[in-house]
Amino acid sequence: MTWQTIVFILVAGAAFGYSGHRFSILYKLMKAHQGKARPLDRVPERIGTTILNVLGQQAVLRKKGIGIAHTLIFWGFLIISLGTLEQFISTLHQDASLEFIGRPLYQGFSFLHDLFTMLVLAGVAFAAWRRYLVRPEGLGKSHDANVVLAFTTGLMVSILLMHGFQLIAHQPWYAGSMPFSSAVAAFLEHGLGFTPGLSSIFGTLFKWVHMLLVMGFSMYIPGSKHLHIVAAGPN
Repeated sequence: MTWQTIVFILVAGAAFGYSGHRFSILYKLMKAHQGKARPLDRVPERIGTTILNVLGQQAVLRKKGIGIAHTLIFWGFLIISLGTLEQFISTLHQDASLEFIGRPLYQGFSFLHDLFTMLVLAGVAFAAWRRYLVRPEGLGKSHDANVVLAFTTGLMVSILLMHGFQLIAHQPWYAGSMPFSSAVAAFLEHGLGFTPGLSSIFGTLFKWVHMLLVMGFSMYIPGSKHLHIVAAGPN
């Protein structure tokens, strides 16, 4: 057990405990509702509609520009969440990783993780351009949206820096599957002169930045209008 394990257990326990408490309040409010429940019918149709609108993002894609950006962010978070889970596991147990799935699959996962990190950044950049510069009628002003865009940007930038520094420090066998992180690593190493030893420290630093942002996001969501990230599917 390392210092990171102890700190992670304490911080994650507090963050996810608070988040769970907030969600439990919402659940109790929902259960207290005395309205008439809908009959449980047309189950195959409902499942199909859920798949189309949650995984397929059919509803949001009706607005082509922002719909595509939203879809990229949604799918990016699904894939990147697996990488975050791997970080959590490896922080609890230093030698644990998802590499047990086999080299070909792990290389594919590493590539998708790297690709969608950039695609999510592209989606966020488009959303910010639309919100702050284009300002379409009816969009309104939302502090909550600003916070979520900042959170999402921070999460993606911390991933790229974490991976970039880790590639310099450890030169993992799957490095060739991560073209964007490799480009960041090349800039950090050859452009800014980071050594493997120093990169190891910064790789750990940005791993913690990413994990803390994830924990912060989990505490923010229950009181945010972006609760739909969690609630839309079950609804």
